[in-house]
Amino acid sequence: TRSLAPSGLRMVCGLLAALSFDPLYWLVPVLAVVFALVGTYEVYRMGLAKGVDSSLVLAGVGSLAFVIEGACAPDMFRWTFPSTVLLLLAGAFVVQMVRRGAEGAYHGVPLTFFTSMYVGLPLGLALQIVGGHRLSFLFVLCAIWSTDTAAYYVGKKFGQRHMSPELSPNKTWEGTWGGVAACVLACLVFKAVAPAAA
Repeated sequence: TRSLAPSGLRMVCGLLAALSFDPLYWLVPVLAVVFALVGTYEVYRMGLAKGVDSSLVLAGVGSLAFVIEGACAPDMFRWTFPSTVLLLLAGAFVVQMVRRGAEGAYHGVPLTFFTSMYVGLPLGLALQIVGGHRLSFLFVLCAIWSTDTAAYYVGKKFGQRHMSPELSPNKTWEGTWGGVAACVLACLVFKAVAPAAA
C-alpha cells in the first residue's frame, strides 16, 4: 500500500523518466506494464481488506490498456482514451452484475473503475510526456519532490501553526512555506543545469 502513496507514484514516474534516455528507453514501457499490474493488484487487495470485491481481471486489463495507449503516438492516445474509459465503465457494470448482483456491483463497480484510472492512467500519461518532453517531465518531478520533502521535514522540525486541523492535522504553515522555498530553489538549480527543460 505504501507503493500506492502519492510519493510512491512520483518515484515510479521518476524512474520511467530517468530510464527514458537512450539506450535504456526500451525498459520504460516494460516497467510501466509491471508497475501497472502490481499497482492494480495492490488496490484490489486493499478493497478486499475493506470488504469490497472488485474485478481484478477487468481492472488489470483497463490499466494495461492505458499503458499501451500511453506508449502510442499522441494523436492515437487522444482518439482511444475516451473509448477506453467508456468501455471500462460499461464492462465494470456488466462483470460486477454477473459476479455479485446489484448489491455487489454498487461497491465493486466504482473500485474497478477507479483502480484503472488511478494506476493505469497516470502511467499512460507519464509515457506520453516522457516520449516527447523528457527533461520537462523531470523538471516537474524535481519541483514536486523538493516541495514534499522540504514541507515534511520543515513541518516536522519547526511546525507549530496548523493549516487545517480537521482536514489534515499534520499540515503546518511552516512546512508549507518551507516546501515553497525548496521548490523555488530546486527549480532555479534545475534551470541552471538544464536550461532547455525549464
